[in-house]
Amino acid sequence: MELNRVPKRLTLTRVLLFVILAAFLVAIGGYTLVNAYPGTAAQAADVLRGLFGDQPVALLETTTYQIQDTLLRLRYSLMGSKASAPWSGGSVQAAARPETSTPSLRLTALPTSTDPMPSAAPVGEGTVTPSPAPEPTASPVPTQAPWVPASLIPLGNLEGEGQWSPYIQDASGRTVAYRAFLQPDPLRDYAVVAVIAFDLQTTRLNYVLGTEEPISDARITRTGEIPKDQVKPGILLAIFNGGFKTRHGKFGVAVNSTTLVPLKDGLGTLAIYRDGQVRLGAWGTGLTASPDQIVLRQNGPLVVQHGVVNPLVMEAAPEIWGYTIKETAPIWRSGVGLSADGRTLYYFAGPSLTLPAFAHAIAGSGASDAIQLDINNYWVHFDAIQFEGGKPTTLPLFDYMGRDNPNRYLYAYPKDYFYITAAGR
Repeated sequence: MELNRVPKRLTLTRVLLFVILAAFLVAIGGYTLVNAYPGTAAQAADVLRGLFGDQPVALLETTTYQIQDTLLRLRYSLMGSKASAPWSGGSVQAAARPETSTPSLRLTALPTSTDPMPSAAPVGEGTVTPSPAPEPTASPVPTQAPWVPASLIPLGNLEGEGQWSPYIQDASGRTVAYRAFLQPDPLRDYAVVAVIAFDLQTTRLNYVLGTEEPISDARITRTGEIPKDQVKPGILLAIFNGGFKTRHGKFGVAVNSTTLVPLKDGLGTLAIYRDGQVRLGAWGTGLTASPDQIVLRQNGPLVVQHGVVNPLVMEAAPEIWGYTIKETAPIWRSGVGLSADGRTLYYFAGPSLTLPAFAHAIAGSGASDAIQLDINNYWVHFDAIQFEGGKPTTLPLFDYMGRDNPNRYLYAYPKDYFYITAAGR
């Protein structure tokens, strides 16, 4: 008789409990790592993907962020924490470029003669007295109203929500970008979306291939750096993150007629043209190939199309959105959008956002079409640029973005990204 024999059901139960406990401890460890060392956490996730594949790691990351979200909801609902505005105002003034700055022109009245008027001839029969010549004056010059993005409708109850404030100014002092914030999720007061609006008549969108991403066998120069002649005062204004790594969706990328990753029909596509024009649309229908296109970047379907939220944002299918965090998970997200008239370019970013809530904020911003860009608290990054002594200084959009590798885009960078310059530069 075997007295020490353990029932099979009890053994399986213990194993299951051990696995659950181990997974929980790993998720808690991941939560701590993600918040304390986001760059290290991102690198660790890449290592784990190489060992175990995308789906198991995506599940672990999703669990980690759901634990974080649960703790935040408890903090705000039970402990009375209050959401706050992500910034306290102020604008970024671009430095003038010394070698190209010129004095401003002022319109003045035409000078009048200082000579005395000639004496009038005696009035006689059949003569006409000439009328005095009018004083010459300057012709009126029509003035153009300053650009301001479309009004926002607040979605929550945070003070200051939906109010545009001047954010980035060019070398002449003209505001070329405004910022505002929205609260799109009624279940999460702390989920705040920053909305940056750029005037594409006074600024230009540019793109940089990373030294590694997007991965491709195509032969093309890829320094991972902004051209040196554009990292100058009065030219470089802002920089922000690109899209997913190639393995997470194999979303299309083409630069200067070289295809690095084949474009997929139906996916949301950002196009930059040789003349600086920007367009956003579904590839193959709303947007098609043109020899004037110098950049094409896809990153999943359009999340907003013609001002309407794509119903697919409610799906968590990796074959739609890419093999990474589930779209139902609250996480840092970023995106880019365009107004219906093509003049206003929008950048969106914020923490604790599900894709439905994120899309809701985008649809309420004035953007007609938009795609999601990169996600998670390390890869989502936006810098306004100032110059001190001729050297660029980064000013992160959120304070959190300045904690880990804040100057990442000022050097050769492994992932792709976008940057904004003054128009004509």
